Amino acid sequence: MQFLEHPEHHKTDLIIILKDDDIKKFSAFCKKNKLDADEYEIKKAFKERSHVTIFDIDSTYRIDIKGVYSELDKITFSRRKKIKFRDFEMWVNTAEDAILAKLVYGGYQDINDVKSIILRRGKKIDFDYLKKQAKHFGVLELLESLSYLFNSKLYILGLF
Repeated sequence: MQFLEHPEHHKTDLIIILKDDDIKKFSAFCKKNKLDADEYEIKKAFKERSHVTIFDIDSTYRIDIKGVYSELDKITFSRRKKIKFRDFEMWVNTAEDAILAKLVYGGYQDINDVKSIILRRGKKIDFDYLKKQAKHFGVLELLESLSYLFNSKLYILGLF
């Protein structure tokens, strides 16, 4: 899961393991918590190895949910980190894996998200790992095209 800074974005991406038998329970949980989740759409998305968008009923917030389908999904899921947010424990992906996923699957907004993650996380990013994996997944050239970010005053001063 990666929280993004764009106020118009209002979304979270989740990769979850959800068995077919649990989809009904998951849909009911969402509805109980004022999330518009259609059981049929969730089943269809998981069957097609796609994603489904669940909308908050009271706001513009949305959650994109997908399963663990690809090699990159498996790596991301295996490297997730447990954090505590307020009084809630949750698992989040690493910045490096979020960047990789956005470069591999990405469109215009994903590239903007990559820029945001790089500027916010800066020197905390494991660039050796990121470059190795970017090469493996065929997006090293795209990553290198964003190298100008590393020369920005924000990055040099550590103001992320």
